[in-house]
Amino acid sequence: MINKRNIQLIRSCLIIVLTAILIVGMASCASGSVSTSMSALTTTSTPNTTLTSITVTPNPSNNLVIGSVEQFKATGNYSDGSSSDITSQVIWDATKTDANVADISSGGLAIGLAAGSSEITASENGTISSAVMLMVVAASQPPIVSYTTTTSTIASSLSTIIVMPASPSNILIGGTQQFTASGNYSNGTTKDITSQVTWASDNDAVITISSKGLATGLALGSADITATLGRVSNIGVPLTVTSTATTTTISTSPYIVLSPASGPPGYQFTIVGYNFTPGATISASNVTLNGAPCLGFPYHVDGTGGFTITVNLTTPIGANAIGTWIVSVTDSSGKQASRTFGE
Repeated sequence: MINKRNIQLIRSCLIIVLTAILIVGMASCASGSVSTSMSALTTTSTPNTTLTSITVTPNPSNNLVIGSVEQFKATGNYSDGSSSDITSQVIWDATKTDANVADISSGGLAIGLAAGSSEITASENGTISSAVMLMVVAASQPPIVSYTTTTSTIASSLSTIIVMPASPSNILIGGTQQFTASGNYSNGTTKDITSQVTWASDNDAVITISSKGLATGLALGSADITATLGRVSNIGVPLTVTSTATTTTISTSPYIVLSPASGPPGYQFTIVGYNFTPGATISASNVTLNGAPCLGFPYHVDGTGGFTITVNLTTPIGANAIGTWIVSVTDSSGKQASRTFGE
């Protein structure tokens, strides 16, 4: 029989059991939270990355005229393979070679101060970029060239131009003379610049000269030949076109001269012929430009074996056209001559 005393005993036991269960449950929850938190920390933590190198661009840089500016950029390369723009974080330096040539701001903006060269670098926490060479030139200064040695890059300016031959022999009308140009630089080096200079004749009616330095005689007379690169030119070389050459050098084969000779042709060009058959006919189909007839009507060779033909193209060939343009003329006796524009 359950009396009041037994009921109180049972109640006390139940309270003890429930308290124990509650304590155990709270401990488990706390342990789970810690475990979960530790797990979260473990999965979200990332290893540290370090800066391994700095790349400065543009490289190579453009030549700067004194007073002009150029923006440089620094890219940081990290140990995990990533990269980022750190232009505003690095320390820029333009004073390693000559502090008077260029200056550079904390944001990588360089300004030219005087003619010369300067090395641009960027650094952060002991990591420094490779140097980028910056050339500063005066507005009227001749072109600056660079050459690389095993240890450094050196800037050099063009000093003089030498044109050869310096005393060329006389040429006949239709005859040619090849010139070459050598550049002498401030560092003592010499370089063939025949294809880089601008060639000119001071009398195009007598002598023309191609972009490759080949002069052609058009009429009796003389002209000075010059080669120019930047603001540097040679002293003019005189070349004479004459008809008094010895008989051993007078050409008896038919030949033609094109005007303008530099080509390629535009709407109009002129063909002057020599040593063709006197009185022969030149049909429209026998005057060709790259194999295609370019004459509208026939011509006749005069009594001396010469002729002058003006060709008017219906479709112009622009100055920027790419290709080789060859004019060919054949008279009714079979005498033929051809010439390439630019020769």
